[in-house]
Amino acid sequence: MGIQGVLYVSLLGSFSMRYVSGETARTITEQESTSRRMWTFLQYLFAFSKRNVTQEEIIEVLWGDSDISNPVNTLKTLLHRSRQVLESLGIPDGKEALCYRRGVYSWSPELTIRVDADRFDDLCSQFSAAPQTDEGLQAATRAVELYQGDFLPTASGSPWAVSLRTYYHSRFLQLC
Repeated sequence: MGIQGVLYVSLLGSFSMRYVSGETARTITEQESTSRRMWTFLQYLFAFSKRNVTQEEIIEVLWGDSDISNPVNTLKTLLHRSRQVLESLGIPDGKEALCYRRGVYSWSPELTIRVDADRFDDLCSQFSAAPQTDEGLQAATRAVELYQGDFLPTASGSPWAVSLRTYYHSRFLQLC
């Protein structure tokens, strides 16, 4: 049967998740929880949703050189809490949606995810491929409308987010 509905994720301007299934829709923003690491965990997985993320990679992102006694166990707790957040959005089974297998985190292929940053990137590429055409100009206009601000501005201290923020901002400036 699989997961029905679409998960819309905003990373440009602010972070939010909106799950739409049938006639119901629910939105959650990072202001609804004080767990900074849980949001960073989810944001990182959405930013790199097209690939698998290793446990070591996410531990490095979340704790870096910090001296944490048991990062693997703490990460399991974050995974559990993240799945609960997904279920609070209306996703039937958080465990099915956010997968962990053999040291790798990934999104279920059954879950349709639409990330605004990915769409923005696609529109920028469409414009770059045909800047003087009506289609290219329409893509540029849609991309500018989609860009609601810097990539994850609340993650300003995270090195992984800084490089992506610079990338998306430079693409936005090229459009303008």
